Amino acid sequence: MRRVVAVVGLLAAHASSASAAESIRANRRWDVLDAPAAGSKGHRRGFEEGAARLGGWSFEFAGVRVDAALLEHFARTDEPLRRALRERLGQAVDVRDFLFFLDDLLWARRRGRIDDAYVPSGRARTAGILLHPDDVFDDDARRYGRRRRWFSVAERPESELWIDGRRARVLGPLWTAAFPQPETEGDHLDALRVENPDFAARLEHLLRQLRLQGADVSINSSVRPRERGYLIYGAFVLSRCRSAKAVRWRIRQLNRMRRHHGLRAAVRWRHPRGWRHTVYNARRMADAYGVVFATRWGALYSDHYDGEAIDFTATRLPRWLALTSYDGTKHRMFDLRDPSEPRDLSLTPRLIAWIEEAYGFDKLERDYPHWNDAR
Repeated sequence: MRRVVAVVGLLAAHASSASAAESIRANRRWDVLDAPAAGSKGHRRGFEEGAARLGGWSFEFAGVRVDAALLEHFARTDEPLRRALRERLGQAVDVRDFLFFLDDLLWARRRGRIDDAYVPSGRARTAGILLHPDDVFDDDARRYGRRRRWFSVAERPESELWIDGRRARVLGPLWTAAFPQPETEGDHLDALRVENPDFAARLEHLLRQLRLQGADVSINSSVRPRERGYLIYGAFVLSRCRSAKAVRWRIRQLNRMRRHHGLRAAVRWRHPRGWRHTVYNARRMADAYGVVFATRWGALYSDHYDGEAIDFTATRLPRWLALTSYDGTKHRMFDLRDPSEPRDLSLTPRLIAWIEEAYGFDKLERDYPHWNDAR
């Protein structure tokens, strides 16, 4: 049975007065697509139907424009379906969760709720459309549509901010421009060379090998101010709150942290329109930072503050990956051909273990992009 929900009801259920076009309803029901049978054959039929219903429309997913031709390609490829998705999209896609997301997207599109959709990889990973560290290291599978009723499909806002301005004081994505970190990869590496030249040299050696074999490599963060870490943590923990009581408790904790440690980030965590708006703005803020995991300890004492850590991702790994240690004494060929392989460095335990030993790194498993200098 197709669901029919009044526009008034949709807006009332939303956590903010922001345009409803920013988000779609997320669930694990089939509202547009026919429920696909379990297994590759059923999922291929889901992609085939999705291509027909998408028509001439398209959306951006993890940096790739997805249109009907691409969905049709997944339906008809001779490759194992999971491997085809992960190679073409360059991410560790969960096939069934992607189809649930596609169904919700088509439902919103059919009702004129969205004109375009933009889903960065961090947002998709948090929602469970892509594999999450919890899936790999904690045996706690993320499932799209299970934890949150709404899923943002809005483009990340430009982060222009006047720190003394009235608008800047309330939490939200504009805060990402405050206490900036290096912007380009060159700037990140330059900052790391100043603070920790040996760590920078080992990192560059590894990244060169990955890129030469076709991997997509991106540095997200290197040396950053403590205030930025505090803002990232605050956005993350508030975004996960589910009640007014939880929001009040978190805000008291965040304000105590700021006073006790003399942090200069004069953010107003409590939104003037209530706790639901606080949570909604925190989610937008966390999304703009691209944060998947954060802790209180990391906010206060992160190795990022003195050049002892780097956040980087390496996806779209080749089917065969050859690596050599920094000192040239260790060599290893990794077979990543199996369709179950995520083809993502941060989600491949045997790759992580080898790199930790060969390069003197330490991977923080639950923090998707985070690596420490262990020497």
